[in-house]
Amino acid sequence: MKAKKQPRLILDDSSLEEEFFEDITLMGIVSARKPHQLAWYIREYTGYLFQRNHDFQNVKAEFIFPVFYLEEKLQCTEHFLFTNRIQKEFLIPEAKNIDFIWMIKSNMQRIELRDKILPKLSGIPSIDFAFDINPANLKSRQVLVV
Repeated sequence: MKAKKQPRLILDDSSLEEEFFEDITLMGIVSARKPHQLAWYIREYTGYLFQRNHDFQNVKAEFIFPVFYLEEKLQCTEHFLFTNRIQKEFLIPEAKNIDFIWMIKSNMQRIELRDKILPKLSGIPSIDFAFDINPANLKSRQVLVV
């Protein structure tokens, strides 16, 4: 007797991805600095003490894209500073004009934080440009899901 072929079950995680990006704010940063140097400048000018987190780093081809992390427990807010460019390789290929992505994950105050942080970033000498990013415009945004 021939065994009946089971239908393939495919997990559709697109709704989970959409839900994840409802609670985040993204900011793009253009800077020629190395990731650890930029984290240091951000600390000096804004007071946000990012620390490298190897658990969140992304590996693509032979390149390691460092991620820096900061948790504000009292505000229930997490900050991630993703490196988007290493040499000529990009974590998110459609965002080739962005060197770093600052992601704020919080159920509250994300927008207020963004509006407070963006002017400070623009005042940092080693940052050429800082701006708001709409996550819907990023096709490869799933690499930011932590």
